[in-house]
Amino acid sequence: MTASGKQERRYWGTVMPAHADIITAMAKQAEEQGLEGVFAPQVWGPPFTALAVAAAATKEIKIASGIAIAAARSPFETAVTALDLDRISDGRFILGLGTSVAAITTGMFGAPEIKPLAHMRETIAAIKHIISGASKGLEPFEGQYFSSYATSLAPMGPPLRETIPRAERGSGGATASGAGITSSGQRRSLFSSGTGPPETPARISREAAPCRS
Repeated sequence: MTASGKQERRYWGTVMPAHADIITAMAKQAEEQGLEGVFAPQVWGPPFTALAVAAAATKEIKIASGIAIAAARSPFETAVTALDLDRISDGRFILGLGTSVAAITTGMFGAPEIKPLAHMRETIAAIKHIISGASKGLEPFEGQYFSSYATSLAPMGPPLRETIPRAERGSGGATASGAGITSSGQRRSLFSSGTGPPETPARISREAAPCRS
């Protein structure tokens, strides 16, 4: 908070799929410059690979998917990937999720047709269910788009954090508020409000905004 009462602006950088030495240099430079964190977008492949390299190369900055397309993978895979990245980064990971558009989710990734807001609500509920129960033994989850009966799965190791901060974005930028979804701590806008398509990353994010229940 500044002296004038305004929230201090927090700037983010980006990392993209590249040689590990390049990602390492970009992440270290962001940390040396005092940025809040770095995020990786999903363009073709998942954003998590570059983030693992960035996490291993840094100590303090946050790392975030900005964004991972929710329908491109099952909520189970997203949840356990979030747990893994939180361990790798020692509790610095933020899960950024978005809906994208049917031309990408169905046309490119082969996902079935979905109602984006309903799918996002269910995905968030499933991820929370898996993260909170993976180390204790998962109870069944039954949803419209995703069902899991992993009762025979051996419990995983305890998570570093049982609640991983999230940021959500829809193809029009309104998924989080439209779905009534809240995040832990602060909701971070990982994309600029410019004229580019929502899956195009900004070099610097907008300032963090407090969540509302």
